[in-house]
Amino acid sequence: MVKELNEVEGLTASDVVASLVDKGGIQQ
Repeated sequence: MVKELNEVEGLTASDVVASLVDKGGIQQ
């Protein structure tokens, strides 16, 4: 998953976190 996110250009850190939360139900 991490590699896939890294391959996408223009993602900010918050976008990555939001994606992880949406996919994994992670809450911080």
